[in-house]
Amino acid sequence: MINALKRIRAKIPHTVSIWVDSGGFQILAKGLQVDILSLLQTYRDIDADFYISLDIPPQRLGEFSKELIITNLRNFEYLYERLEGKLIVPVVHASLHPEAIIEFIDSIKSYGCKYLACGGAVPLIMSRWGQGTKLYALMAMTLVRRLFSGWIHALGVGGSNVMKALIAAVGFNSFDSSAWRIKAAYGKVIVPGVGERYVGDRGVRFGRTRLSKEELSLLVTFLRNTNFPYVNEVDKLLQTFTGRAIINAWVLAYSRPDDPRSYSRSRFRWLFERLSEIKGLSLEELRSAMAKIAESHRNTTERLVNLNRRG
Repeated sequence: MINALKRIRAKIPHTVSIWVDSGGFQILAKGLQVDILSLLQTYRDIDADFYISLDIPPQRLGEFSKELIITNLRNFEYLYERLEGKLIVPVVHASLHPEAIIEFIDSIKSYGCKYLACGGAVPLIMSRWGQGTKLYALMAMTLVRRLFSGWIHALGVGGSNVMKALIAAVGFNSFDSSAWRIKAAYGKVIVPGVGERYVGDRGVRFGRTRLSKEELSLLVTFLRNTNFPYVNEVDKLLQTFTGRAIINAWVLAYSRPDDPRSYSRSRFRWLFERLSEIKGLSLEELRSAMAKIAESHRNTTERLVNLNRRG
């Protein structure tokens, strides 16, 4: 990827910003060691516009570990001080305790940071961490937006128009996603206002809903209205990975997050309604509500640990 970026960098228009992530989440997920020195050298060799700092994500909801905060701040400081002229973007996590979020953002403000990345919101919204996590994610993102007035980038949002709409509703400025490629590899295409649909050549199995004629018409209409350059070749594009990836990337880039169709049919519609309520909370009310959810999860975790010990 680095070598490819070096070859094509001169061909990329200046209007296109290149963001480079540290890969810290993937490294930890595979049980490998994070090497800040190697990342430093890699970032020195890459000509990009934004460089995401190396971050260690929390392991549980509502975590408030001084050691974790210090480690992530030191990683940011290390890159910030040694990569002069490069814009290093610190990372705050939505799963942190509200006091940890406040402390981290207060610390990076002293460096005059105008950009901040927020990670960990999607796993919470997808309910992988238990009850109340969707609301916690909304509260955390609302808290981050309220504390930081600069540009906020959401990490790993996925390929859903719902998520794009939610990120915009919170007030974040940008997001990244690899789902447009992943969905294409699995034979799926994203249809605005509908979701992902299967167009592969294998028999439909559980969880695969084939693209209907009506949905294809919706997709083509959207592509035509947004001036997709290959609108007359949609049928052909749907038959290849590259073609599906191009269509998915276009849909994510040009779908309007304020279009009610982005979430009107979604099971997450209620989140938009709750978000309006959350944005009306005072700072103290927001902190208190998050702290209660975090405490509930901590108590649940402790009970499970005690049960396992007894067993």
